Amino acid sequence: MCDILSYGCIEGEKMIKDSYDIVVVGSGPAGTSVAKTCAKHGLDVVVFERNNEVGAPKRCGEGISANALKRLALDIPKRCIAQEIDGAYAYAPNGKDVKIKFESMKGYVLERKVFDKWLAYEAAKAGARIFTKTFVKDLIIEDNFVKGVVIENSDGEKQIRAKIIVAADGVESTIMRKAGIRTNKSPLLVDSGLQYEMAGIDMRDPKMIELFFGNKIAPRGYCLTGESEVITEEGIIPISDITKGEKVHNLLGWTPVSATSVREYDGNVIRVIPFMFNTEVGMTEDHLVYVWNKRNGFTWKKAGDLKKGVRGYHRTGDYLVFPIPVAKQISCINLADYYEGIIEDGMIYPLGRNQFGAVFKYKHGIMQNLPLTMELMELIGYFISEGNTNSNGIIISNTNADIVNRIKNIGLNAFGFKPSVWINENDKPCIQVNFASMILKNFFAKEFGIGCRNKRIPRWVFGLPTELKKSFLIGLFRGDGSKEISTEGYNILNYISTSKQLIYDLWILLTTIGIVGAIGKNKKKNAYRLRIRGSQINELSDIFDILKHGKRGNKGFFIKDSMIMMGIRSMKTEHFSGKVYDIESGGSFCPGFIVHNCWLFPKGANEANVGIGISGAHQEDTAKAYLDRFIESHPELAKGSIIEVNAGSIPVGGLMENMVGNGIIGVGDAVNQVNAIHGGGIPEAITAGNIAGDVIKDAFVKNDFSKETLSAYNKQWWQQRGDHLKNVEKVREMVENMSDDNMNDLAEVLSGEDLTDFAHGKNIMKLIKIAAKYKLKGVARRIGL
Repeated sequence: MCDILSYGCIEGEKMIKDSYDIVVVGSGPAGTSVAKTCAKHGLDVVVFERNNEVGAPKRCGEGISANALKRLALDIPKRCIAQEIDGAYAYAPNGKDVKIKFESMKGYVLERKVFDKWLAYEAAKAGARIFTKTFVKDLIIEDNFVKGVVIENSDGEKQIRAKIIVAADGVESTIMRKAGIRTNKSPLLVDSGLQYEMAGIDMRDPKMIELFFGNKIAPRGYCLTGESEVITEEGIIPISDITKGEKVHNLLGWTPVSATSVREYDGNVIRVIPFMFNTEVGMTEDHLVYVWNKRNGFTWKKAGDLKKGVRGYHRTGDYLVFPIPVAKQISCINLADYYEGIIEDGMIYPLGRNQFGAVFKYKHGIMQNLPLTMELMELIGYFISEGNTNSNGIIISNTNADIVNRIKNIGLNAFGFKPSVWINENDKPCIQVNFASMILKNFFAKEFGIGCRNKRIPRWVFGLPTELKKSFLIGLFRGDGSKEISTEGYNILNYISTSKQLIYDLWILLTTIGIVGAIGKNKKKNAYRLRIRGSQINELSDIFDILKHGKRGNKGFFIKDSMIMMGIRSMKTEHFSGKVYDIESGGSFCPGFIVHNCWLFPKGANEANVGIGISGAHQEDTAKAYLDRFIESHPELAKGSIIEVNAGSIPVGGLMENMVGNGIIGVGDAVNQVNAIHGGGIPEAITAGNIAGDVIKDAFVKNDFSKETLSAYNKQWWQQRGDHLKNVEKVREMVENMSDDNMNDLAEVLSGEDLTDFAHGKNIMKLIKIAAKYKLKGVARRIGL
């Protein structure tokens, strides 16, 4: 058996041992460099790669400079090189090019699949063991130390112990986060990248890289201010706190976030508050918003071009669009998902233990698959309004004896046992109904929250049949709801809660039955209110008896094609200086209403990698559409054929001060060790891997694997590469805030040598002087240069 060869031979899975000195997660350049260095120091190291083979799928333009190879002392074989490179052409938006051709620009376009396999082969020759198709699904953490990993392969799950875990699992790294080390202390800076490997094209010069700049080619400016809240499956979350993997509400339904981005911004933002939802969203002027208006129907408009309607004139101006959510319909709850009890004959029982430690079924077994009946949904409504958990179950309180009896009967029918009841004797006696069951406690706490400020409505409620939703609303409104009479003598329904999340959840739920409430806040009581009025309250007349609404229509909104169209309540433009954020989630996302760079690396005379990177920008088109349009506009590319497609996230900044913990080190893209100008990370990953390997060796000499000992890695990496890359990141922050006109002006005065210096973080003062000349002083000042 072999460890792994350049042709992808995989070591037998059953040869994986129970423990190693070091476990490396990921077989990219960072992971295999750590493994090789550690193995050379005589340490027992294993590398786990989740994909079927090392180096696939590839994810970058595959370029590396000759200087970087010299610095790394890497003598790579010819089979790893697709094309030697002498320099680059940088194209401004108007087509003017700047030629960059110096000794420091010489390098190679790699065959990345072959190169990564060669690095892995070198690590294996040094003594590292490498296993592909092995997924590291979790960490073993004991006494605040990482002690190993849980792997999964075709043989099932297995625990592997180790003194040190190395997180080399790329830009989507989960290992560092599982160890409690946030890789996005400032939210992760990533571009969404798409690349075609093309053949049969005409190259200007097969030894020159071509780089194209401009916002029309690859827009970067769409962002929201950090406090703007986005609707996710987990609740209403500020966009600054959203992380990769969370599902957000958008035009496609509930879509996971594939990338997040943050950047410094100094300019105007548009602050918009829609009618009814009444939550402010701050957007850069060019952020696209999905609107409806009488002239164009549904369309995308820049935030700076939005038009507020004129009060009193029906359906004038732009209407902000909220798509009514659709959720999967379920008919029961599997209680085994919330409590690991004893299951027998379709029932789930709490675990009991006697004095000898023997396990037995405890009392109050409940149907494992609990049916979502109208009665149970009503009881859930009472719990959200008036309930909580205690040490052994759930408690629902009320002062109305009829409601208390209703809760008792529902619980008996649904759960199969009688609750305990007691009276809390205060000025106004309150009756408490207690269902003693750890099973119910876990289910209710996880799905509906505990404590009045933490209550919420889970998304599966949105998908229930209307009659079940209305039963839920009966319990909810009888708990904290009320009716009042307007000055015209008509009914208004109110629901008040100290839970902001609950009020917004209720607003969304009501839209699924055709009701649009108005959200408000009582600042004195620090509570939130949802108000329903007008003819739409007819939808609730079977719950609240006869409701008077007169002829008052729905003002500020209307419903069309399963969309809520909300007028613009207020809109203002103001100057903003600070961080702005965006997310990649299928082309759109919803902060209360729907809102939404290019390279050519030659691989031969008629072959090249042609790619695009977009920094979390949301527009009406995808990254693919922008890349396809770019290719179509260049006849020398349009004639070619696409022979391979690669996509993924490209880190372009977010350098970390700390990359270690007790028993764990992060390397490469997993901890944002990249050149922020182009996102290139191969030399940085290998450098980090070599440094980490030496620090790990010293830790074994000391037999000390604590964060304090491993922190030597932080210091050495920052000395060797971090300070340099920080300057490069400042240049990127300046350039990405330039307009196309700015870039055209710079192309007239910059030389190829200037661009080379800037790309290496050198001679930045010259860029500042040029920025000042072309009225970009604010850009330089914002990034602290």
